[in-house]
Order: sequence, then structure tokens, then C-alpha cells
Amino acid sequence: SEERMQCNGMEGSCRMSPRPTEGNRERKSKMQYTSDDSGEGTSSSFTFYPTTEEIKNFSQMMETIEKETHAGSRCGVIKIVPPEGWKPRKKGYTNNLIGDTKITRPVTETFMSGNKQKCYTKDVTVYKTQLTWSDLQKYAKNKKLSGVRGEKREDIDKLMWECFQKENLPNPVYGADTEGSLYDEGVETLNMAKLGTILDDLKDGASISGVTTTYLYFGMWRTMFPWHAEDVDLYSINYLHYGAPKHWWSIPPEAADMFERLLSQLFPEDALGCEAFLRHKNFIVHPDLLRQYGIAYSTTTQRKNEFVVTFPRGYHMGYNTGLNIAESTNFASHRWIDFAMSCVMCRCKKDAVLIDVRRYVKKYREAEFEKWNKYWTSTEVDLKKADAETRGKQYKLEVPKWRKANIENNLYEERLHNRRRSRCFPHCAVCEVFLPEECCVYKGEVPKSSRRFVTRNLFTKREMSSYDCDESVIDEDERDEVERERGGEGGGEGSSSQDEIFDPKEDRILVCDNCQVSVHEYCYASRRYYDKKGEEEGKEWKCVRCVQKEDIRIRSVTCVLCELRGGAYVRATVGRSPCFVHVSCALAHRGSFFLSPLRKRNQVFITPAPKYMAGYQDLLSLISMPIYRDAVTAADTITNRFQCGICRLPGEGLLSCLECASEPDTEVEIAHLTCAREVGMRIEIRNFPLLITLHCHKHPHTTRVPLEKEVCVDVGNESMMRGKVIGYEEEEAEEGEDEGSSERQ
Repeated sequence: SEERMQCNGMEGSCRMSPRPTEGNRERKSKMQYTSDDSGEGTSSSFTFYPTTEEIKNFSQMMETIEKETHAGSRCGVIKIVPPEGWKPRKKGYTNNLIGDTKITRPVTETFMSGNKQKCYTKDVTVYKTQLTWSDLQKYAKNKKLSGVRGEKREDIDKLMWECFQKENLPNPVYGADTEGSLYDEGVETLNMAKLGTILDDLKDGASISGVTTTYLYFGMWRTMFPWHAEDVDLYSINYLHYGAPKHWWSIPPEAADMFERLLSQLFPEDALGCEAFLRHKNFIVHPDLLRQYGIAYSTTTQRKNEFVVTFPRGYHMGYNTGLNIAESTNFASHRWIDFAMSCVMCRCKKDAVLIDVRRYVKKYREAEFEKWNKYWTSTEVDLKKADAETRGKQYKLEVPKWRKANIENNLYEERLHNRRRSRCFPHCAVCEVFLPEECCVYKGEVPKSSRRFVTRNLFTKREMSSYDCDESVIDEDERDEVERERGGEGGGEGSSSQDEIFDPKEDRILVCDNCQVSVHEYCYASRRYYDKKGEEEGKEWKCVRCVQKEDIRIRSVTCVLCELRGGAYVRATVGRSPCFVHVSCALAHRGSFFLSPLRKRNQVFITPAPKYMAGYQDLLSLISMPIYRDAVTAADTITNRFQCGICRLPGEGLLSCLECASEPDTEVEIAHLTCAREVGMRIEIRNFPLLITLHCHKHPHTTRVPLEKEVCVDVGNESMMRGKVIGYEEEEAEEGEDEGSSERQ
């Protein structure tokens, strides 16, 4: 029970973190650190042990940590244990010395259950205008909130979550956001007031409390800081001066998009009210839900004399296990600028922190400044973003709510959508994205096979002609099967060419027994590599998503590169974070690579954005295979600084309009592949190295096709049916055009 675990002191798990031994020390980095994979979390938790020399330059120390361990993308937070003998305060923390310290506007915390199980919200009211540290300790002791006994973190966490289910418990009081510092004046290393990072550029102007200055936090048992990322996606550093430990949970920045979508589904009204609602610091979700939805998280226990550093977009939550005092501030690095350039800020709270990022971009990203600044600050663009949905309606009806990834999934509606699309030519959720809407004629039923438009070079992202003489594109475990399909190694009259093997005129249609999505057999993952047992037992075909056992996992699947539901998914990995992606989005995204693209196609590796500093060996080994040596590499990475012009959400899977980009001084339309297709923009398959291009509504809807190209044309309604281009008809050049500029259509 809670009473049995109460104590007046800060006992229990207040011991210092052990320094690394030969058994748990990581040797990959010059700086000593340990990786704890034994906790309840599903992601690694790192603890670093810098030397006296390494802490002299804080910015250099952080750069070393991120560069050598990729902690900035793998971890939401890390812990830093200073070298032995380092102390920020020599006199100590007795009440005789700091008991009269003034706490400004301490707040009473009240917790309420949310709409979903294991979801809660926190509300705060000002307890008193001012309170001393001694008075706060007396309150905690009277209310039995001084702390709890317990050696194991799991036991203390369990007790903490049980308190959410109990009524009539005393409300804890948190002395948060009190400006000040407990450091001695002469401390030069790890001094939060003198970190020496590029955030100091702001000190030339007005200071921002708690951002460019330090805050003190006076905690007690059950005081919490709900899920949030730092203001403007900054870094933060937190030092525990005295008292009971803090227990942290954190999300790797790689998984931040998935986490944001989940919380938007769990707190839909708040998400609709503010696109940056998690910056309100009111929302609490039990880690069990993260595990159920497949979102990676890690656990960290911070004890006295230890630092915790949070990274840009590193969502974190935690609580105090008893009376303690912490100090915190924000800082920045050159890598932070890439996050700030597309940061979503809260504008509904009067006290929301806003930083003019332009000064940083202009100073440290000069080559990108003009293009970026024009996009984000022009009046024209502001009007465009505000009117995005209205403009979309001019071309097509508004996107149904169930399709949006930040709304809780309605699998029934998704099934209906997939079933309707399966009855439209070409009856494949992958191919249809790359055809004009006029081509996708409703046929009323799903045929056994249909024309496939997706070709193998879209999967391999390489030039088609290079296959004719290059056998290295086929990995060893697939070679025998390919030879069988050819009709024997020696070929002969009955053998098939590679074009016929990989790009037949017709391809078999597969329909998922659960979600009803339909795909061409070649456009999707090979079943034997993701559902071998189901294939052997003769069960109905299911897609990669629907072979999962847990219903909650099936319903929660969304595409990591776009914002719309429906369509064909395969498994993907962004860095080290597992997720799902639309096959069509992966084909269009130049940083996505299929594992064994000619046969298996059951796994996609997605190159993380440069700002995550990803150098993952599994991805590097994949793209160094012969099949990818001529592959198109990621281009125009500045698109990850922008937002989709349709859904107004940022993302790494954005495409730029090819024709806008080729016209000087033209505002370039940028959109997710699926969003663009939904409002009627054209997505075209081109020759290497372009492969897939976007064409927005500002350009004529003219479809250009070469001679002998198989197309479908219905003369009656001008939609495409079945046929072949046999010749061209000369069109007269419009007035003002050069004579030789007329296009042959």
C-alpha cells in the first residue's frame, strides 16, 4: 500500500548510478558510456561518463556524444554523470542554507482520466503566490508526500500509476519554473548559465525565462511533467541538485511522428484545437499504450548529482519520487537549426515561447535562407496555408476525416474505401496512384488479373536498360526461382525475357481478406517472406499489415511518409524505429530502399533526414549492394523544412512539383504523394533518373506518352482505356510561342 511505502526522507533508490565496468562499458565511443537495454522500455537508454577534460567544452562534448553514438536520434533523453569530485555547490543544501529560498507561484496538480483507458490530463491551479522551500517540505510531510521506499523502479512506477485510480488523495504541490540558480559563482564547467552554445545569440536581445536563463524546480512525490518536447524543439539540460530521484520516460526523435499521431488520436479535441497541443504539457499516457501501439520508448532514472539532456523532438514525461530540487535550462546546437526550420509552434497560449529562427538560419544556413524565408514568411504563403482545404475542394471533395492519420482509425470505413478502389481500373492500390483519375474507371468487380503499370526500376530506383546485361541485380537466394521462370538457364524458344518476368502485360490481383485492399502480385511483398505459414496452410491472402495478431496493431497502422490512411502497406524502418509505409510512398521517396526489391519487397529502409545524423550500418550495407550502385539518391532535402500544401503537416515524404521547380521565381507546390493524388494532382512515372514526378494544378493536364506505349483511351468520355500509341497529331503553336516549341501529343 502507499502508506507502507511512505518515508520522511529521500530513501529508496537514491543511490548513485554505478560507473561503467568492463562488462557494461561501450567501447565504440572515445567517451565512456553504458547502454541499458534491461529496463521496461523498448529502446536503449544511454548514460555517459565524461572526464574532467571532456566537460570543459560543453558544445564539443555534446557534438562528440551525438556524432559517435547517434544518441540524438536513438534516444529522447540521455543521462550524464559528471566526473568524481565535480560539484556545482560546495556548501550543500541544508535548510539553514537554502530553506528560505523563495518559490514563485507553486501550483497544485490535479489529475483526471481521459477519454481512453490509461490516458490522463493534468490541470494546475496556483497554490500560493509565494512559498519557501521549508514551507513546501512541511506541506509534503503533512500530506505524506515526502517520498516512497522502494529499491526497484518497477515497484515505484506501479505505485505511481495506481494513484491515478484512487480518489481523495492529497494533491501534490510543484514548485516549478522558479527563476534562479543554486550554482556557486565560480563554477566554470557544466554551468547552465555558461554553456556557451549558439542559443547565446539570443542574449544580445531580451532574455527568455527558463530558455536563456535557468529555472529551479522543487518537487515532491507524485508531481509530474507530462509528455512534451521542448519549446521550439530545443535541447534541454536538467541537473538534480538534491533529494529523491526523478523517473523519466522518453521517445526517440525517430519515432516522434508516430507518437504525435497516437496522442492526436487519444486526445482528438485538443489536437483539433491546436496543432502543437502537446506543448501545453497537460497530457499523460501510460507506457503500456506505447508498447501496444508499437512505439519505441526508453526509461531513465535520474539521481542526485546527475544530468539529463533531452534532444530536439525527444518527447519525454516523468515524475518526482519524493522531495527534491532540480535546475534546468535550454540550449542549442547547429543541428537544432534543422529542426527549428520546420518547427510547429503553439500560438494559442499567451505564455508560449516563440523564437525568431530567421536570425539563426541567415547566420548558419545562408545558402538555404532565401528559399526557406520566402516560403515561411510571405503573405501569399500564409494565405495559401490558411486556405489549403478550401482550394482542395475546388478539385475534389474534402478528404474524409477517417483517412487522416491523426484521427482514430475507423477500419470499417477503410474497408469500404479499399473495396471501392479495388473495383476501379487498374484494381491495384499501388498502380492507381500513378495514373490520372480519368484512367481509374469503375468496373463493378475485381478481375483475376489486370494491366500493371509499376515497373521493376521503381523498386530498385535504377535505370531500366541496365538490367539487360547485369545479373547482379538478382540476389543469390532468388536466382534459382528466376531461372525457373525463364524456362531454364540456357533460354531457348520457351524462355522469357527479363522484361516479361518482371514487367508482364497482365499481373494477378490479390485482395486482402481483412482490409480488402487489392494489389498486383508484383506490386506487393511476396507472401512467402511474411506469411509463409498462411501460404502453406492455404489460408485466404492477407496483406503485411493484417497478418499481425493484435487487432490494435492492425488498426493503428499509418504510413510514416504521409498523412492518409487506406492503401497498401509494407513494413519499414526509419533508422532503428519500426513502422509501416505505403508502397506507393516508398516508391516515390528517393530515400526509401526495398529489401530484395525484385522478389521479397517485404521491408523498406527509409533514410532518416540529415538532421537526425543517422549513419546506420544496416542501411549503408543495403544501399551499397550492386543493385543500388546506380540508384537515385535523395535530392532537394530542403523539402523536409516545409509543410504539405494540402494537409499543412510537415513530413519527410514530400514531393516538389517538377514544373514549378523548373520555372524561376515561382512558388513551388509541395505535397505528400497521397495528398496530391487525393485532390487530383498528377503523379507521373518518368524515365531514370526522375522516375516519379508531381505536377500541380497550376499546369495544364496534358498527358505525354511515347510511341508504342500501351495506354487505355475511351473516345466517348476521353478517359483512357486499352490501346497503343500509333502516331502523333501535330498541334499548332500558340501565339507568342516559338515555332519549334509545339508539343506532339
